[in-house]
Amino acid sequence: MADTKAHSLADTTQNISSDIEQVFRRHLGELRDDVIDELGKATTAGAAFGGGLGMTSLGTILGGLALVHLAHKVTGLPLWLCYAGSSAAACAAGAQQASDILPEGTGRAVRQAVAGAAG
Repeated sequence: MADTKAHSLADTTQNISSDIEQVFRRHLGELRDDVIDELGKATTAGAAFGGGLGMTSLGTILGGLALVHLAHKVTGLPLWLCYAGSSAAACAAGAQQASDILPEGTGRAVRQAVAGAAG
């Protein structure tokens, strides 16, 4: 009778172990599927964002070129001067944006560092 109980206990333990293994494998499979699904979504979103950013960049460049040629036609100034003016305006706008983002006094610190290095 002790042998039957030991055998029954061994079978029960093996069945529980097998059930735990099956549950574990199923959950790992579900986790893997979820990760793959989320990576697919992230890849799609990244591609859409990159494509939109590329098209925005292209539109900005072409719009800038069109603006330069319009300024040349309207003002009669040399084309090189229209490009220089457009470039200067873009640099000034970029510097203004950077100054809004950087901490107060950064520009002064940079100017002092440049002056110290040049002096």
